[in-house]
Amino acid sequence: MNWSNGALSNVTIKSNSGNVCNVRYGNKTISFPTTAGGTYQLNGSLQLVGSTTTLTNVALNKTVTASGNTAGEEPENAVDGSNSTKWCHVNGISGEWLKVDLGVNYDISRWVVKHAGVAEAIKFNTRDFTLQKSDDGNVWTDVDAVHGNQQNISDRNIPTFTARYVRLNINTATQDNSGGARVYEFELWGKSTDGSTPVPTSIQTMIPTPTQTPTPTLTPSTTPVTRSAFTQNEAESFDKQSGVQTEACTEGGEDVGYIENGDYVVYNNVNFGSGAASFQVRCASASGGGNIEIRLDSITGPLVGTCQVASNGEWQTYDDAKCSVNGASGIHNLYLVFKGDSGYLFNLNWWKFIAVPSTPTATQPLIPTPANSSDINHDGVINMADVILLASRFNTVIGNAGYVDAYDLNKDGAINMTDVILIAAKFNTIV
Repeated sequence: MNWSNGALSNVTIKSNSGNVCNVRYGNKTISFPTTAGGTYQLNGSLQLVGSTTTLTNVALNKTVTASGNTAGEEPENAVDGSNSTKWCHVNGISGEWLKVDLGVNYDISRWVVKHAGVAEAIKFNTRDFTLQKSDDGNVWTDVDAVHGNQQNISDRNIPTFTARYVRLNINTATQDNSGGARVYEFELWGKSTDGSTPVPTSIQTMIPTPTQTPTPTLTPSTTPVTRSAFTQNEAESFDKQSGVQTEACTEGGEDVGYIENGDYVVYNNVNFGSGAASFQVRCASASGGGNIEIRLDSITGPLVGTCQVASNGEWQTYDDAKCSVNGASGIHNLYLVFKGDSGYLFNLNWWKFIAVPSTPTATQPLIPTPANSSDINHDGVINMADVILLASRFNTVIGNAGYVDAYDLNKDGAINMTDVILIAAKFNTIV
């Protein structure tokens, strides 16, 4: 893998086995068949360079039927490309099935099942299941089988088979005896039997249109686009990662999950301004938790903080974890390096830093009114939560046990209506 300015530029892959190759970078995945001993090139956009045919999810939005379903959780949800919808049929511990009519024959080399654990309790993950094929949709032949599954996602390469009808047959629906099939996505990766790959209409062939010979121009130097360390940054918005996956998040959007010891994510050009004082992350862990090492510019770069993520017993119930930070200022590539015991550690939804408080100078006015001075709880927005905090100390003065200097916005020694007016002037402002 070759990198340029923190981004992937190209990849060279040599196949030893001749099996299907699956490559994931960021939120993209590509699959393609290989020949043993063959060498393959990908560009920075994860596109094959050359004539090799890539595989696509041929089950996407195809006709699908099932053994049954609960209201609002139809079989179509299992082939809609979304990790936030599911097919569910509560019919005991076994006997449920999901059948896809691909319309024509396809050569299929890989299949994926995204189980309940991508968005709900892992005890509902399918334990035993079989992939079957058929020429007529009635007589079925087993292709592959999984026994004793505990993972949230089953992703399997198999010898290529040809079929129009493919069925997921569920032998044991859950980890315990609660029963009920729950499948968020059923994917079949392949190509047409004539060797072509179905191409989504949104993909265009990148062939430049010939133009007149242009007048050469100098390329001006550009300032890299930065992201603020002090706004809420989605965990899945990384520029580079190693070992993790993204999945649907119960708080909306996606989270970063399947995190194990030694994995990491990278966010390029993070602007820490004059300095960060602390780090906050939205996290969940049904295991023993772990630590997040906060490093600058490389996985072994300066360690500016370590945030401990404790277990809360759930993968999709989120809490905040915080730690102090020292030595982060200016613009850096931020590395979050994950440490812990074996197995999955925790999930991350978002993160942000809290800035070092500015120090007033002698030339500043005696009554400061910057927007962030009214953000009493430092959550990035001035709202009713700040008013409630101020009200809890209303009419206290310096010397009283209840007086809090941070709530005295105009620094006149008393928390009173003047401070309320200062909050009102900036109400609903994002800082």
